[in-house]
Amino acid sequence: MDQGLLVFVTVVEKANFTRAAEALNMTQPAVSQYIQALERSMGSKLLERSNKFVRLNKAGEIVYQHAKGILVEYFPLIKPSITIGNTQEIGNLILNRRLDVGIVEGELTSEQLAIEPVANDLMYIVSSPQHALAQRETVTDSKLKEATWIIREVGSGTREAADKMFAAFQWYPEKVMEFGSTQIIKEAVEAGLGISLLSQWVIRKELSIRRVKLLKCVNTPVRREFSLVTPAATLHTKAAQVFIHTVREYKNRLDGEFPV
Repeated sequence: MDQGLLVFVTVVEKANFTRAAEALNMTQPAVSQYIQALERSMGSKLLERSNKFVRLNKAGEIVYQHAKGILVEYFPLIKPSITIGNTQEIGNLILNRRLDVGIVEGELTSEQLAIEPVANDLMYIVSSPQHALAQRETVTDSKLKEATWIIREVGSGTREAADKMFAAFQWYPEKVMEFGSTQIIKEAVEAGLGISLLSQWVIRKELSIRRVKLLKCVNTPVRREFSLVTPAATLHTKAAQVFIHTVREYKNRLDGEFPV
């Protein structure tokens, strides 16, 4: 294995010589020497450096893409890591080369990202079975407006779907509780603190054990799509290619399925 390629890829992904040195258990001067040697062998500068950042230039982009593929060949026993964040956070991590691929539930717009719909989703307004609205056959628009809503933070795809729903209702709730975790929102709903708009995937267990109840309302369920996100115009590693292929196959099996 070419240690210089490993050092180069680590510097790019850490965007910092010091952090790369720590990750590789090396000294910073040693990391710098590897990068200089690689640039000499390539006959070109690969990185733009300053006191505040390290980033790829055009030549570096090409070398980085091929280096990633080479390193995957040297390390077939891949140890995947999972990062959980809202849609904007995942998009930024991919743009900054901290993630190879992401799956998001909100909308992203960037020429630097390739975005492919991979799954349909239905979202429902839910409450605790003991909530006052749960006792109604149909919940009117006015009662929904009066309720306390428990929603995700700005930047989340779930929040984006809720905001679109409120826009369709032509009102925004006056009483709102905002959390950065869907699990906390579910627990708050179960405790009767308010109602929320949640994905059918998220509430399957709670529905089966009757911890939450679907409210029958106009303009629901809310439909949305999950999307696969990767860097645009980038050669994927074999590991990423396998993952993307698996996601697409799973999409084909899910088409037409209605889990709840």
